[in-house]
Amino acid sequence: LAIGAVDERGAAASFTSFGKNILLYAQGVNVPALIPGGGNLMFGGTSAAAPQTSNLAAKLFALKPKLTVAEVIKLIQNGADASESDNRLMLINPKRSVELLTARKLP
Repeated sequence: LAIGAVDERGAAASFTSFGKNILLYAQGVNVPALIPGGGNLMFGGTSAAAPQTSNLAAKLFALKPKLTVAEVIKLIQNGADASESDNRLMLINPKRSVELLTARKLP
């Protein structure tokens, strides 16, 4: 699952990738991070956007460990929202993906 990066407004970051393999986007500009010693750092890049999606996938697996990878990807895709800045970009929406999962009747 390849993830592109957007800014705080949901607009494509100047450095992000596009194309048929980029299905979803997450914030990748001015992402806050903690650094050793307790300090804060703002950083960016697709390397900042991808972990947000991995975190969402991990939460979905934690809630329903028997999910398949394909099911998790589908939940993330179906929970995504079109960006208000560019409706071609689908932004991950963790809350919505979890809501979709909890609404499903799974063993």
